[in-house]
Amino acid sequence: MARPKKEIDFLKFDQLYAGGYTDAMIARELGVDRSTVVRRRQALGLPANRKRGQRGPSVRDSEPYWLAVKRSMKYVWNYIIDAARQYYKETGDFERYFICYILEPRPMYHGAPGPHAPDPARMNFTSAKRIVDFEQTMEMTSMAGVPGPAVLELAKVYKSADEETCQRLARQAVETAGLVNCYATVSEVKELINPKDFFRYWKEQLNQAFSWVPYKQWERVKTFRKAARVKERVKEAVNSVVPGRAGKRGKGGGITSIHNYCAYQGALGY
Repeated sequence: MARPKKEIDFLKFDQLYAGGYTDAMIARELGVDRSTVVRRRQALGLPANRKRGQRGPSVRDSEPYWLAVKRSMKYVWNYIIDAARQYYKETGDFERYFICYILEPRPMYHGAPGPHAPDPARMNFTSAKRIVDFEQTMEMTSMAGVPGPAVLELAKVYKSADEETCQRLARQAVETAGLVNCYATVSEVKELINPKDFFRYWKEQLNQAFSWVPYKQWERVKTFRKAARVKERVKEAVNSVVPGRAGKRGKGGGITSIHNYCAYQGALGY
């Protein structure tokens, strides 16, 4: 028994074709087979929007979104930057303007906060802030600033679409720019995190940490005391990056890691 043919939205077909979309992209937007779109186009005597050799960057749904965007930007950089400049001029939104240049993640070692964090039972505002700042930095290493998903659509049609369509997609990509986890795949990205929401979250974490610190004051370190401990802190920093030797030097000359462990547990609220 033959499958019933799915009706095609002729008005939407005409709009997508006029915008320079390829047969495959039109088929995906309409929810039909590519052969259905080809037959419709040929019945109207219309040539294909994309010729041989005009293929843009291929994007896999299973690859990291920021990586697909980075590769696509090589083709549509001028459109995105022009749209970002215009958007900033109209709105003054510097965050979205800035991340359209792509803030790529970089690998960093995620260790314990270190000797600067004291015993949780004696922690004050300064110690809590250092720990929260450290965790925020580690969180940012797994984030990337990228234009919105429309940039991938733009990369597919920029050779065949008209100028108005390219500019519209570029503007949409800029308006939806934000932060994304560098492990999120193309198929997983629905919406990006607003940079303001990201920093607002970490401000709330800092206020929460301040609420449970035993000593409600900022640490006051006198100049002579700070100078006297410079040499000791340098030694501790060197020891902390040597595998198996993380921690403070004990009275017997050995290295103990219990100080870092307690500080890290304190940062987590235990």
